[in-house]
Amino acid sequence: MTEPVSAFWHRLPVAGEYQGTAEAIGENLWRQRHRASGRWHRFKVASGDRRRYFLTNEARWLQRLTGLPLARCHGLYDSGTELVLVTDHLPGETLAALIRNRGACFGGHQQLLRQLFEALASCHRQGAVHGDLKPGNLLFDGQALYLLDLASAASCGTRIASLPYRSYSPSYSLPGQQQGWGVIDPLMDWYAYLVILRLTLGGDLARPDWQTVEPASRCFAGWIARSDLLPGMRQRLADAMRLLDRQKHLLTNCV
Repeated sequence: MTEPVSAFWHRLPVAGEYQGTAEAIGENLWRQRHRASGRWHRFKVASGDRRRYFLTNEARWLQRLTGLPLARCHGLYDSGTELVLVTDHLPGETLAALIRNRGACFGGHQQLLRQLFEALASCHRQGAVHGDLKPGNLLFDGQALYLLDLASAASCGTRIASLPYRSYSPSYSLPGQQQGWGVIDPLMDWYAYLVILRLTLGGDLARPDWQTVEPASRCFAGWIARSDLLPGMRQRLADAMRLLDRQKHLLTNCV
C-alpha cells in the first residue's frame, strides 16, 4: 500500500482547495471535501510503473468519453513519489455489495441492467471498451448507475498483445483477454454483461466451459428471457451470444 495521503498530498498544487482531513475509503483511495463546492472528491493513488500506467489510462478515458455515467475527472497530479487522480466521489453502493447485502433482484435491479446496457452501447459507439466490467466496478444509488474503474479501457481494434500491461477479472473475461491474444472488442464487455445479468437476476456465477463443445449461449439465454430489457437490447445480446458460440466453436476445434 502507498504511504498515507497526508504524507504527499501537501506537495500537490491543489492541496489548499480542500478542507478537513482526507478519509480513507479503500485501498489507495481517499475522499476529502472540496472547499469551494462543498462536494466530496475522491483521490485514487498509484505508485510504480504498472499502477501509474493504469491510473494514467483511467484519467485519459474519463476525460475523453462523453455522455456516460462516469465520475467527473478534476485532474491527474504527480507528487514526485505518487500519482493522484482526483474525481467526484459518487454516491451509492457497488453491485457486488448490493447482491451480497440484499440478495439478487434487489429494488431497481431491472433498471440497473437497462442503464448498464445503454452505458456500454454509448461507450462502444465512441470506440472504447471498458475492459474490466464486474459487480465491484458498478455503482448504483437506487436511481442512477455509474461505471467505475476505467483503468483497463482501450480502443476497439487494439491488439491485446501490444498493451504494456493487462488487467482483467477471470470470471468476467474472455480467453483472449486472459491469455493475451486477439484484439479489443465490444464482445468483451457484452460477455461480462451477460455474466452480470445472470447474477443480478438470481443466477449463480456460471460461465461457459471453453474446453467443451456446449454452446456458450446456454449459460445466458434463459436469463435474458427473464429480464425487462427492451426488444432491441435483447436482440443485441442474442447477436453477442452467437459471436460467443462461434468463438467457442473455433477454440474447441483448435484443442
